[in-house]
Amino acid sequence: MRRTIFLFYFIFIYFIIIIIFFLLFLLLAVRDLNGNGVEHIYIGPGTKLLYLGAASGTSVSHCSDIVGPEGAVYAVEFSHHPGRDLVNCAKRRTNIIPIVEDARYPLKYRMLVPMVDTVCLTDFASTSPFRAAGSRS
Repeated sequence: MRRTIFLFYFIFIYFIIIIIFFLLFLLLAVRDLNGNGVEHIYIGPGTKLLYLGAASGTSVSHCSDIVGPEGAVYAVEFSHHPGRDLVNCAKRRTNIIPIVEDARYPLKYRMLVPMVDTVCLTDFASTSPFRAAGSRS
């Protein structure tokens, strides 16, 4: 008899915990639907952004839309083929400044990039670009 009551309470508490976690998940999901998170990023109109690892400029063009005409995106890409695509993207968007240079050596492009508000790092195989980001922010 005691064992049955204990098992009943155990199952009851287990289901209560599952219901609580489900309600928390639902609450977080509804919060994400109401505010899609864009208001929580550090990029806004007028922001000066250093984008390391810009590739061909697809994500950079989205950042360009966010910072607007009064902002600037300094896009650094090392590879020449995607760098050429980045330069073509920058021809259509005046607030993108393409820099085809190695992000690991910020002294090579330091005269092109002023102090920035935000640094964006993407798709790096090593940690050395993180040191480059720290020297310009």
